[in-house]
Amino acid sequence: MVKRILMTAAALLLAVPVISSAKDMKGRFGCGYNNGQAPIGARYWFSNTLGADLGIGFESVRFPKGQNTAEKAAEKEGANSFWIEAGIPFVVYPTEKANLMIHLSGLLGFEDDNLYEYNLARSNDTITGHTFTRFSIRLTPTVEVWLTDNFSLQAGHGVEFQIVNPYKETKVDASYRIGTFAEPFTNFGFHFYFK
Repeated sequence: MVKRILMTAAALLLAVPVISSAKDMKGRFGCGYNNGQAPIGARYWFSNTLGADLGIGFESVRFPKGQNTAEKAAEKEGANSFWIEAGIPFVVYPTEKANLMIHLSGLLGFEDDNLYEYNLARSNDTITGHTFTRFSIRLTPTVEVWLTDNFSLQAGHGVEFQIVNPYKETKVDASYRIGTFAEPFTNFGFHFYFK
């Protein structure tokens, strides 16, 4: 029992300098992104450890007349897709120069089959130009590194659960996927914080 109390006290003493030197984030608002599909985003910190993210993204493509990415003639000459992401960053190990956090996020996408060619959703090859939905939940250990007092880069890896729901014209059921992922070095997220 005494050994357990001493170990707990030692852990608290070691943690005090880390917590006392943590960056003050409470009430700060920043622009930036976590996910490349929803890059127009913002983050707000309710406290030094709890924040909220929101991001959106879109893509609109017009094809030359009579051409399309699909093998057969499409019903339309353009494609539109839209994504929205919401997340909760929770800091588990704060320091002055970097924060280790757990980021829980959800991404909802409405993706055009002409661009993303979700072939498994087609009941036959003549169905093209429809929108399907993709919903992802990510649990991501993330490091946010401060390059200046107002600018940070972040990268993470974690586990993703994804549901893809085909469009109504098909007879195919929704598909499910769970797996790991990592954001590459070329796809760092960033935030610029205002004081």
